[in-house]
Amino acid sequence: MTRPSKPPHREVALYVAEKLGVKSEDCLWAGDTEGDESMLYSGMRGACVRNATPGLLAAAARHKGADVIHTSGAATTGVHEALQIFQHSRGSAKF
Repeated sequence: MTRPSKPPHREVALYVAEKLGVKSEDCLWAGDTEGDESMLYSGMRGACVRNATPGLLAAAARHKGADVIHTSGAATTGVHEALQIFQHSRGSAKF
């Protein structure tokens, strides 16, 4: 039996945003592994949390068009930090 492949995270995130009626620029993603790399191409703001793998950090550094920060916090602490940073830097953010 062949297991169906999962769609890239980007596709899932864009689908959910569309269904909720939210613009991609009003969304935030946070990642820690290479599996999150597709989010760099989503048009969403993002955060590589402190415990992100070297592969994701390298991909983020190569992708100049992405609005991505690196947090000092790991895991959920990094997500919280990213929400605070983006909310303060973008007064129109809907968090």
